[in-house]
Amino acid sequence: SAASVDAGDELEPLMASSRLRRTKSALLSSEQQLSRHAVEQAAMCVEFALRGRATAHAGGSAGGVPRDYHAKRLQLFLRLRPLRMAVVVIYLAISFVEQPIWCYYGDCGSHDRVLRANLPVLPIFATNMIELVCIVLLSLELLLHAHIVQSERILHSKWSSIKAVLLFASAIDVLVSLSYGKGFRIAPFIRPIFFVIHSSRVRKTCIIISRIAVKVADVLLLVFVFVVFYGVLGLLLFQQTEEASDYFIDIGESFISLFTLLTTANYPDVMVPIYTQNRLACIFFITFLVFGLFFLMNLVLASIYNHYKQMSASSAKVFFEFRHTALTEAFHILDPYHTRCITTDLCRRLLTELRRYRRIHTMDDNKLEYTLLRLDRSRDGVIHKSDFYQLCDAIQSRLVRQEIEVPCNWCPRFRKTALFQIMDRVVRHRHFDTAVSILIMVNIICTFAEMRSILRERRISGISSWEFAELSFSTVYVVEVALKVFVLGFRQYWRSVVNRFDAFVALSTFVAEMYIILPSSFNDPSAFRYILLLRFLRVLRVLSSIRSYRTIVSTLARTVPAFRVLLATLFAFMYFFSQLGVAIYGGVINKDNPDIAKFAPEFTTAQYWVNNFNDFPSGLVTLFELLIVNNWWVIMKGFVAATDTKVTRIFFVVWYIVGVVMILNTVIAFVIDTFISEYSNGMERETGDDPAVSSSDDADIRSAPSIGSDLPPGYVVRRLRGRSVDVLPVGSSSEYERTPEPSFPRTSSFGARMESVCEESGEDEREGEDILLSSGVEDRDHKSRASVDTA
Repeated sequence: SAASVDAGDELEPLMASSRLRRTKSALLSSEQQLSRHAVEQAAMCVEFALRGRATAHAGGSAGGVPRDYHAKRLQLFLRLRPLRMAVVVIYLAISFVEQPIWCYYGDCGSHDRVLRANLPVLPIFATNMIELVCIVLLSLELLLHAHIVQSERILHSKWSSIKAVLLFASAIDVLVSLSYGKGFRIAPFIRPIFFVIHSSRVRKTCIIISRIAVKVADVLLLVFVFVVFYGVLGLLLFQQTEEASDYFIDIGESFISLFTLLTTANYPDVMVPIYTQNRLACIFFITFLVFGLFFLMNLVLASIYNHYKQMSASSAKVFFEFRHTALTEAFHILDPYHTRCITTDLCRRLLTELRRYRRIHTMDDNKLEYTLLRLDRSRDGVIHKSDFYQLCDAIQSRLVRQEIEVPCNWCPRFRKTALFQIMDRVVRHRHFDTAVSILIMVNIICTFAEMRSILRERRISGISSWEFAELSFSTVYVVEVALKVFVLGFRQYWRSVVNRFDAFVALSTFVAEMYIILPSSFNDPSAFRYILLLRFLRVLRVLSSIRSYRTIVSTLARTVPAFRVLLATLFAFMYFFSQLGVAIYGGVINKDNPDIAKFAPEFTTAQYWVNNFNDFPSGLVTLFELLIVNNWWVIMKGFVAATDTKVTRIFFVVWYIVGVVMILNTVIAFVIDTFISEYSNGMERETGDDPAVSSSDDADIRSAPSIGSDLPPGYVVRRLRGRSVDVLPVGSSSEYERTPEPSFPRTSSFGARMESVCEESGEDEREGEDILLSSGVEDRDHKSRASVDTA
């Protein structure tokens, strides 16, 4: 009957509630039997998931994360990272203070004839002992890693085996050097290789660059054929001319001349001799540059950019696969009876244990409770397996204290007067800051006029009328700061970084102006040049009010952390080539060599004696100058003259291909990809148009007013892209508004976004973890993995 059906409908929620209670009771009884060791193993799996790393279990477990890891040793290993980094830095810094390799075979010569960096040089015995201590500490670090996992697993890891071989070879080299003193050494060449192997992200960057080099080899071969073709054509066209005697003597000289022209370093010098005799000769050089520089070299950049994006996307896919595997293993450990759900109490135990690891050791109680809140979507105290896969996303999102206006209680009677109401309306008016910005621009114009008058006199004489005008501007700025502090209150005013910067510049400039104008024994008119710096800092206040400028600055701020890995990779290559240059060309650039002035007059005329490989620091500077390309052919010509062999050119051409064509183009590809994605997202955040938040997310927010009651007071929730963005005003559980979190684009920039997420959670790179080089891909749950596969 209808009555019985209605009664059944009424009983169904009660039955479901009863089943839920029985399920929770069964879960609690089974979870109480879980040992502390099981929770530790699950926490290690989550730690690996946060790194995007999964290691195959020696016993062949389905999850892929070894259960024979020792939790305490792993925590110790991760927390010793600062010490390991310090040892690696000292190990690399030995090259700056050790005696150059070429000096082992004889006298290094006087510093005024053989120019070197003015750094202290330690005795050979001292540098060998420092290096030996570093090798011992790094070997102990490798042994500690071996104790964390099974020793046979370390032997099967090719990178750990390579590290062990490198440390053993370095130790043998140091012992031989201590026994026999001087002689050829291999340890300086091992240091940069060990640094690359030791740092997982630098290692992955080098792997990606090497793979890109293989992919673009066909384009580089096309450039080589193009240069050879024009070299042969130049030999035929410019026979018996002044051009031929200088730049087209033979096929080798033609290739080097045109290769240098492709870098624009010798243009238009290479064209001037023949162009003076025949104006039509410019067609040869113009067509070479149009096709070679404008087309082929940009084709190389486009090819590198394309392959970089493909390899970054592939690395991101592997990252998410490893994360999914590690989270699966963690859930299997916590759910031994395969109920496909765990209680929030057990997850709280897991997060508490996870705090012991360095990656999230700063998680406070509020963040822990919010993480549980995100995972327990049904609000029934049970976390299902499908929700557990969002654990990393919940950990990497963050609670942000909401900036609400705190009422100021200064002078309560005066605040009720009409005068204060006028002050309040003026300070809070939207055009108040605009008026101050206009005043700042007028101040800058006056400052330029004052500089022009001082430079015209070429001296700073006494106090000018300009100083009194500048003091007036400074007084206005101080009054502005005082008004804002009085109206808004100090706490509210000091929350803004722009206000802090404003107060610092205004007060320091006012004090400096008074120091100049007021007569005293400490008065120094020459301090004007230092005050100029403070005045120009106020331009940043004007720029900060421009929306596009704020977006650019935030984009650069997000790019810089990921950029460190590429700089570290570039440093590793420069380190190796500098040691190679010191071993091959150490001491050849000296003022006693007459061949340099005879065959390379440009080198001596430009006083390029300091551009040498006489020691390691000088070699680094020389390589950086070659990296900039300007006048690199002059440096190369000087070394060719000093060594009296054209084979020397190979070193400089190889460095150009490795440093400029490969590494710098990879940097350009990274910057372009990152900037485009971050800039577009920054503009979306500024305008409030964030495509990452859909209308369905709004429905979820509106349908869950109970979330507010569980959040800690005084906090708002900011989620990463791909999720709804919840904002909870302080003391309210029903009002929600949208505050977009710095989001990540749906397409491109796999190479820059994983680092951004790591920076969101306040983490830096870990040595030995397999994460994408500059990666910053935001976390997605397992339902969005298909989109990663498509990318």
